[in-house]
Amino acid sequence: MLIYKFKRGLAITLFFILSACTLNNIQKIENITTDYNTKAIKTFSIGFQQISERYIIETKMDQLIVRGLRGLKAIDQGFTINLTNNGFKIILNSEIQSDYFFPTSDNYSKWAELVVRVISLLKKQSNLFKNTPIEQFYEIIFDSILSELDTHSRYNNARTAQANNKRRSGFGGIGVQFKPVKTGVKIIRILSKTPADKLGLIAGDIITFANKQTLTGMSVTAVKNIFRDEVGSILDIKVLRQEKNKVNSLKFKTYNFSIKREQIVEPTINYSSKKGIIYIKLLGFNNKTSEHLRLIIRKLLSRFQKKLNQSPKGIILDLRDNSGGILTEAVAVADLFLNNGKIISTKGRNISSYHNYKSIVKDITNGLPLIVLINGKSASASEIVAVALQDNKRAIVIGSSSFGKGTVQTIIKLPNGGEIILTWSRFQSPLGYYIDKLGVYPTICTSKYKLNEPINYIKNAIKKPKPLPNLLKFWKDTTYNRQRKIKQLRNFCPAAENLNKMDTNLAETLLLDPILYRKLNLTLHL
Repeated sequence: MLIYKFKRGLAITLFFILSACTLNNIQKIENITTDYNTKAIKTFSIGFQQISERYIIETKMDQLIVRGLRGLKAIDQGFTINLTNNGFKIILNSEIQSDYFFPTSDNYSKWAELVVRVISLLKKQSNLFKNTPIEQFYEIIFDSILSELDTHSRYNNARTAQANNKRRSGFGGIGVQFKPVKTGVKIIRILSKTPADKLGLIAGDIITFANKQTLTGMSVTAVKNIFRDEVGSILDIKVLRQEKNKVNSLKFKTYNFSIKREQIVEPTINYSSKKGIIYIKLLGFNNKTSEHLRLIIRKLLSRFQKKLNQSPKGIILDLRDNSGGILTEAVAVADLFLNNGKIISTKGRNISSYHNYKSIVKDITNGLPLIVLINGKSASASEIVAVALQDNKRAIVIGSSSFGKGTVQTIIKLPNGGEIILTWSRFQSPLGYYIDKLGVYPTICTSKYKLNEPINYIKNAIKKPKPLPNLLKFWKDTTYNRQRKIKQLRNFCPAAENLNKMDTNLAETLLLDPILYRKLNLTLHL
């Protein structure tokens, strides 16, 4: 009997000992050596390290990790994390699953291993987690962390990251813009020096088949997916082209083409000229924007010289609705209009975020009168261009207060093919003030008052020269407590999200009257 009780007691004791070991040290016995988990550890490790070391302000790893893991409640509502003195408890459906202990703050691989151990446990204990792909864990954990930092930091999965890279750097394509029609897609524009241009495709051609697939009834996105592929790959297309026959009647003729895809960077510039004025609309900033803009300006200046034997009256640079893009391209665009001076500075917590960008090329327009249009959707890179030209007294800025996106994001590539877009610095204007949340203040505001004629805005600015320059000085005062007064300041010229016709009318009025332009420019730049 005593032996039985002893054995029974020993069994119970061992049970609780083993249970405790399993409960408190489950992370030690979980198998995380699979390729699947090894890749996950690498992905989390790099992500955590970059966030910790490069984010614009200092972060705490334990807070980041707990915040990220708590986001998993979106998968299973029965999942909870309770903090302990040196770690946390995992609770699933009111039952404690395991204790986990925080590693040292800079041991990023251990933090990543910890997260993967939690994921492994949850996959074993919950069908909801079991059926969740690892990519969804990346998205939830990184998004939960980054969303608490700021609105511009985010995680992109591999597919989105690839699409973003193509938008920034280009993609394998043939160089056509098109619209769906009944028989396929109709070419509406051929991009210069692209495979389609070299082959002799023309606007109006209808592509009916691509790689033996009919394009009839396909969405624009579906057609793009067919047209775009690896650089150097071949696209076979069937084209209907309307041509005149011998009796001068129009008929469609069928052609077959094989086109080798090349790197295509979508244009970000629309331009025109009328009344002796050059109009340039910048839609965004990719890695070819400044190069394309340089070529366009030179072409237009040459055209004016050859046809009219004169220079244009000025340039309208429209940055309204331009949400930004590549910082260095914004710097290069501003530099096209400057002879010297500071363009922008960036500064963050990480020393590698410190940069001072200065003008290094000569003004290719040779000082032509310049007006920049902005609105409440002008953000980031477009604000860099506007403030650089304004602070260097190179342009008159017309419109409303800009968006106020004065931070710089860096792109962190991850082993899973995804990427983290991380805020790591703020940019300062040439005069030294931060525009984040504040924006760029236009030299002539069109959103505060609704006046009938452009000249009334101009007369108002010239008649009362002191208030506006003083306001601009107040706006740019680096010692002013802007955190408390940003809203008040922006009320002087509320951000407008529409394309106000008055902006363009004002710009035209000024450029068609050089004396008025110079007078206003001197008044506002006192």
